[in-house]
Amino acid sequence: MVELGSMAVAAMVWMFRSAGGRSGFAPDPALDAAVERLRATVRGQLRSDPALARLEKEAVDGARAPSEHTRRRVVGALEEAGGRDAVFAAELRRVVLEVQEVAALGVSTAPEGIAVGRHRDLAAGDGSVGTGSRPARSGG
Repeated sequence: MVELGSMAVAAMVWMFRSAGGRSGFAPDPALDAAVERLRATVRGQLRSDPALARLEKEAVDGARAPSEHTRRRVVGALEEAGGRDAVFAAELRRVVLEVQEVAALGVSTAPEGIAVGRHRDLAAGDGSVGTGSRPARSGG
């Protein structure tokens, strides 16, 4: 089983990215819905924790990353809540893994270009771009 601390860090990162509008992924309704489930799970547990509000404010204000203080506070609050409530800990793990899985299947963007997911090939030559599907490889 994945450690609660790792899930707390991943949840904090996804929430920061989504609050700041910088998920690194092209618009994707499935990813948006998964992140919203993560946000709802965390908000439902932490409710009005000032650390959560600060995380979102830093993201909206354009910080490249949460401050160390905010990161420690949010991760600590999630770890503490998960340590007290096994149902919440299991739900946090489930929604974080869901977000990561959906993100891995999608299309990501970066300033230097795009990476195409969903078992697609992307090739360019002579100024043109071509895509094609290929079967998923089994066994890695």
